Amino acid sequence: MYELSPTVVEDQGFLKMLENCLTDGNAMVVSNTVAAFQSISESKGYNMLPLNSFNVQKLLTAVNECNEWGQIYIIDALAQYTPTSSTEAEKYYFQQFWRSFKKILLVFLKESPQGFRIQMPR
Repeated sequence: MYELSPTVVEDQGFLKMLENCLTDGNAMVVSNTVAAFQSISESKGYNMLPLNSFNVQKLLTAVNECNEWGQIYIIDALAQYTPTSSTEAEKYYFQQFWRSFKKILLVFLKESPQGFRIQMPR
């Protein structure tokens, strides 16, 4: 819809409605919302997904509950988020991702330009 008429989508408040879907309780709704934002971002040439600590928390909750494609969209979106502190990074990424995505997390640590040094949960 955005590719057909971006001004109508923006003028009618569809982006705000889409942003509200990020907090939906259904993980499939959340992952499809992230996919829609990524598609819009590609059209606009910059990231349109509103990532803040609240939305990141919702994405991290949804990532474990959706299918593989939904997980890919959400993980891709989370990779674009820059935590405001190492404490936030530890809280969100490490503690919540550790149980489900150990291999992905280890690659992230290896490739991280900031070189996080924290104690991993057991």
